[in-house]
Amino acid sequence: MSSVPNRRRGVPPPLPPPPTRTVAPRRVRTTSPIATTVARVVAGTAIGAEASRFFRAIGFGLLGLCVAVAAVMADVYFHRGVETSASPPYVVQVSGRALATNVDLLAFAPENLDKVVSNLKSSGFFEVRQPFSWSVIEPARGQFAWDRYDRIVDTLNAHGLQITAVLARSPDWARAPSGIGAFDAPPANDADYASFVQQVVDRYRGKLQYAQLWDLPNRADHWGGTAATPIQYADLLALGSNAARDDASIKVVLAEFDPTGDGAFGADLRFLGAIYDLGRADFFDVVAARVDGGTSSPYDRAVDGNRMNLSRATLFRELLIDKGDETKPLWLTHYGWRASEQTAISAQDQAEFLVGGIQRARAEWPWLGLMFAWDLMPNGSAPDSADYALLNPDGTGRAAYQALDAFGRSPDSTLAGTGFVPMDSRPVTYYRDWQDQHLETCVFESKSGTVYKTVSETTASVTVRFRGTGVSACLRESTTSGKLRATLDGGQLPGWSGDGDGSVIDLKVDQAQNVWLDLASGLDDAPHELVLTLETDGELTIGGLVVSRQPPLVWPCALLLVAAFVLIVRALRDLSYLAATSAGYLQRRRGVELTPPLPHLPDWRPARRT
Repeated sequence: MSSVPNRRRGVPPPLPPPPTRTVAPRRVRTTSPIATTVARVVAGTAIGAEASRFFRAIGFGLLGLCVAVAAVMADVYFHRGVETSASPPYVVQVSGRALATNVDLLAFAPENLDKVVSNLKSSGFFEVRQPFSWSVIEPARGQFAWDRYDRIVDTLNAHGLQITAVLARSPDWARAPSGIGAFDAPPANDADYASFVQQVVDRYRGKLQYAQLWDLPNRADHWGGTAATPIQYADLLALGSNAARDDASIKVVLAEFDPTGDGAFGADLRFLGAIYDLGRADFFDVVAARVDGGTSSPYDRAVDGNRMNLSRATLFRELLIDKGDETKPLWLTHYGWRASEQTAISAQDQAEFLVGGIQRARAEWPWLGLMFAWDLMPNGSAPDSADYALLNPDGTGRAAYQALDAFGRSPDSTLAGTGFVPMDSRPVTYYRDWQDQHLETCVFESKSGTVYKTVSETTASVTVRFRGTGVSACLRESTTSGKLRATLDGGQLPGWSGDGDGSVIDLKVDQAQNVWLDLASGLDDAPHELVLTLETDGELTIGGLVVSRQPPLVWPCALLLVAAFVLIVRALRDLSYLAATSAGYLQRRRGVELTPPLPHLPDWRPARRT
């Protein structure tokens, strides 16, 4: 019997098992535990979906807070010191904001004086800060030499330039022995200084507009070799102010203080704060500051007590607000940049910065009034004066003077900027015979010195050119007032009824009062022309106008705030969801495997025939 087993016909014999192969182990790439953990956290497999959402929410929240802080910092940087004048109380400027300069006209020959002043006016300079040397005017007690100053005052008045008289430089006879020989020194008796101030005021009554009482008293060389203490200057200020105000039309300007008078930067602010702490605020109408632009452009908005730039003026404004004197104007009695190799400021940079600083101040700082260019001519008694001066020693104009001359002759120089516009300033022009009238202002007491203008001739008008987004006017309502017609850019006032040729406002009421009327708002930040005309019989009396302007560069802060809001809302949303699910108010989502493994298929191949 055969040992070969029976096979069904057609069924192949089974194949022998395949030979065994030895397969080398696959090399596995090793990964650090840290990387593995990070990958699992990112995938949400190591800490769970809830924990992942929690940390994501914390991240969004922290990022949102950082963006919010950045928005606040940006707002402080862009808008610190910027005021819109959109609502009272206003800083009532006792002057306009025309071009101004420091000059000692005694340096010019008498026959050239008229030409010098004429050139200043044609270049747009309507304010000068002129030293009145006590030692020149009264070289011996009771003996006065007025001739040289008479000529200066008469020439300036003839050309319509206003004068800030700096009353300092005592004669030797008035000094204590220790002060004899110094550049300047205080009087041994403050009453002697008050007498000198009284003599100047009486001599030039109605011809001087401002009296600045002393100069740089916190500097040793201006106070007999030892810098004044606040109480020493405060006593001199009180007596001098009472004497100057014998002429009610004169406004008293506080002395300029040196920023490094006590050896450390910021001495001017400390000295000014001490004057306020001594209760002497009522003895001056204007605060003076000495501001050097340093090495920064006028658009450097950083404000720091140790930083030398134009924005440092903001610190004076903040001090006045802190002392409760926010309605008092600030002047820069020395303003400029030093053009030299040490500062890396070229003559052309200096020229552009001077004009740019004036434009910025007019647009953003309604609390800042006159800005006196550092020096018209090099001052031999002041170091580095030639680097600040507008003219060369030979009288030719430097780039700085040429730039200010071009600005002063341009229409932009006569545009009223943001803030109070006095009725006797350059942006205001009159048709017909308007008269001065002294009344209490719309907001403040009469000591602010606001001059009203009044007229009773029908069709008399006043035109004000300004740059801003709104304008208000201080108007007198009374039983004798008439109706005025107001036009803005040739048409009626926006938001007021009118006939196409303007808007008519009736000022006749039963009881006399001064009121602020908002004439326009929401305008384009561009030049505008407002015309107020007496339409009917009666009187039209105006005490001033205020130009308002929306703050610049708001959109970067707004974008950052919106981004911060979105991030914080996202963070709160995730945290709220986690809190609700933990409390059982919401059902947790079930995890869904997005890439499940494929099912294992059995071997489908047919067996091979043998």
